[in-house]
Formats: sequence, C-alpha cells, structure tokens
Amino acid sequence: GRFVEVYVATSLDCCERRDPKGLYARARRRDLVGMTGIDAPYEVPEHAEVVIDGAQPLSRGLEALLDALARLALVDAEKLACVRAWWEAQP
Repeated sequence: GRFVEVYVATSLDCCERRDPKGLYARARRRDLVGMTGIDAPYEVPEHAEVVIDGAQPLSRGLEALLDALARLALVDAEKLACVRAWWEAQP
C-alpha cells in the first residue's frame, strides 16, 4: 500500500484541553518526561499530503480525511460511502 502522511494541525492548548488521560498535566508537573510539545521538541511535517485542522470538530476532520482519500484515489467511492454511513449512525 501507499503511505500518505496526514498532519492533524492542532495547537498545544487544544491538545491539553482534549487530553483524556491527563498526560499533558502530568508533563507540566514534571511527573512525565519526554512529552512532545512540553519538554520534547515537535517538528511540524514539511510535506504532509493531507493537512487537517485539529481545532475543528471530529466530524469535519473525518470528512476532510475521507475527501483527501477520494482525491488521491486511495479508497473507492463505495467504501467511502460505507464509512460515511457508519459515522452518521454513531450516537
């Protein structure tokens, strides 16, 4: 299969707010070392084929990803329709 680099562009603040395991809070207290963006560097991908705005709702990110997969002809329309139908059926 073909490798496609996908970059979900999300601010550190947004990552911290969405952190269900509290890893960023632990890193801020120095209970966890090597956390990307806190005490370890983060390098933005320079040549990502797909860039998704991580500040947007998950549904918009999924749509952007599915649209990119279709544009790159990596997934056929029938499979994309199945994924979209599954997503819409989620509570």
